[in-house]
Amino acid sequence: MNFRIYDCHVHSWNGATDPDRLLRKMEEAGVYGGIVFSNCPKEYSDSAGTSFGERMAELHRLTDGRTDRLFPFLWIHPYEENVLEKMNEAAREGVFGFKIICNDFYVYEEKPLAVMRRAAELGKPVLFHTGILWDGKVSSDYNRPQNWEALLPIKGLRFCLAHCSWPWIDDCIALYGKFLAARRSGQDTADMFLDVTPGTPEIYRKDLLSKLYGIYDVSRSVMFGTDSSADGYSPEYASELIATDGKILDELGVGEYLRAGLYGDSLMRFIGLKPESGILPKDDGYVEGIIRKYYGLLGFPGRYDAEFEKALREIRISDAISIDRYDWRGGDGRRDLLSVLYMCEELHKKYAEKGIGDGVFLDTLSDVLRWASEWTFVRGYLCLSELPWLKRIFDMRLFRIGRLQFCLDEADFDAPEKGLRRGQKIVAVHIPPGSPLMTDECLRSVSDAEDFINDYFPEHSGAPFTCRSWLLDPGLSGLLPKDSNILAFAGLFDLVGTEPSDCLLRFVFRADATRENLRLFPACSSFAAKVKKACLNGGAFASGTGILKR
Repeated sequence: MNFRIYDCHVHSWNGATDPDRLLRKMEEAGVYGGIVFSNCPKEYSDSAGTSFGERMAELHRLTDGRTDRLFPFLWIHPYEENVLEKMNEAAREGVFGFKIICNDFYVYEEKPLAVMRRAAELGKPVLFHTGILWDGKVSSDYNRPQNWEALLPIKGLRFCLAHCSWPWIDDCIALYGKFLAARRSGQDTADMFLDVTPGTPEIYRKDLLSKLYGIYDVSRSVMFGTDSSADGYSPEYASELIATDGKILDELGVGEYLRAGLYGDSLMRFIGLKPESGILPKDDGYVEGIIRKYYGLLGFPGRYDAEFEKALREIRISDAISIDRYDWRGGDGRRDLLSVLYMCEELHKKYAEKGIGDGVFLDTLSDVLRWASEWTFVRGYLCLSELPWLKRIFDMRLFRIGRLQFCLDEADFDAPEKGLRRGQKIVAVHIPPGSPLMTDECLRSVSDAEDFINDYFPEHSGAPFTCRSWLLDPGLSGLLPKDSNILAFAGLFDLVGTEPSDCLLRFVFRADATRENLRLFPACSSFAAKVKKACLNGGAFASGTGILKR
C-alpha cells in the first residue's frame, strides 16, 4: 500500500504497556500507529476505573515523545465530577481527543451535550462506543445510533460512532447520510465519522463494507480499528483483519483513494491534522482503460469481446489491487482475468525499472492468454485459472525467452552425482505450447536465457538448468518414433529421477483431463491416440527430472 495504516481503536486498560513494544507489535501487522484510549473512569466501572490523574499519567507514559504515531485519547464520563475542567486540563496537557461509552446515560441528556459543546470549543474530537454493549447490564438502548442525532446542531464538533453501531449498521449509515446532507446543504453542523472496528462479526463484514461504500461519500469519514489491547496487541489478529477487509474491498472495487481514507487520512482529519497520504481519486475509466489496454496487447481474439465487455460492466476492479497483495489462489475466474490484466501495468513498470524490454514482457505474458483460452474452453465462459503458476510471472521469476520458459528457482531435490543440493539456485526450464520443439531452437533459447540472466539476475548466473516434465518420462520412447522432437528434447538432459504422474494428460488432451474422464476426449494426433490407449489399458506415466547437459 502507498500509505500508512493507523488503528483508531486501541485500549490501554491501565496495563503495564511498554509503548515501544506496542509500536513493534503494530509494525509487525503493518500498522504505523493509532489512537490509544486511557483506562476507564470510575463512573464507568468502580472496580476497574481509575482517577483523572491516573488516566492522564497513563497516557503520558504511553505517548509522550511518540505523539507522531500514538495519539492519546482520555476516556471520560459526562457525570464525573468537574468533567469540563478535566477536559480543559487534558487539552492543555496534549490529549488529542476523548473517548466515551454511554453505559448509563443517553448522549442527548444535558450534561453529555455540555461535554460535546466543550469538546467543540477545545477543537478535540470524541469517539463513542455505539451498538450493543457487552457489559452484562441493561445498557444497549443508550447506544442506538439515532440517539446521536441530538449532536447535529453542535457547531465544530467532530465525533465518531465506533463499530458502526452493530447490529444497527443500517441506522448508523442512515444517520451519517443525514449529517452529510445537512453539511452539504450549507448548515454548520457537527461532523460525523464512522469507525469500522469489529463490532461486526466476520459474517456481517461484507454487508457492512458494501453498504458503507455503496451509498454515501465516506471517502474521508471512515476509520479502521481493531479494538485491541495496548498491552496485548496481536499482530496476527490485526494482519488478518486487514487482509479480510482487503479482500472484501477488492471484491467491491474500492480504490486506493478510499482505502487511504479508511486506513489513515480520515483519522488524521478526525484528530485535526492534515491527511498525509496525498493520494487523489483516479479519473473515471482509469482502471477500465488499463484492463482494455492489456486485453488488446495480449491479443485476445474477437470471439471473447462480448463476454469481456459484459465482465467489465458487471465486475468492479479496484485500483488498489497489487501483485504482492493479490490472492493468487484464484477463485472467481472472471474477476481474476480482469484483475490480472490490470496488474500487467504494475508488472510492466517493474520490467522497465530492470531495463527489460517489451519483447520479453509480452512473450512472457502470453501465458495469460494461453490459460484464459484453455479454461474458457473448459468452463464455457470467459475466465482465467492457473493463478499459482501465473504468480511466478508476476513475481518476476518466470520469463519466456524464445521457445522456452525459464523460472529462477531453488532445487527441491538432491542430485549428488551432479553436485546439486536441495535449496541451491537453479533455472527451471518449462515448455509452453507452440511451434514444434526443435532442438536448435531450444538450444538457442537456453543460450539467450543465460545472457538474459547474466544481465538482469546475476545472482542466478551459473546456476544449473533443470527440467521436471512429462516430456522427460523414459517410457515415452515406446510411444514415439526415434526421431521425435520430444525424445530429442529429453536427450538434452541427464535424467536424475522420476515419479509417477499423469500430468501429460492435461497437456496432450485438455487442462481438466484425468484417467477417470479420458474417454470423453478425442485423440487429435497419433501420439495422443497411443497415450489414450496406454492409459485406458492401465499403463503408467511419469514426470522426469533432469539437469541440462553441458
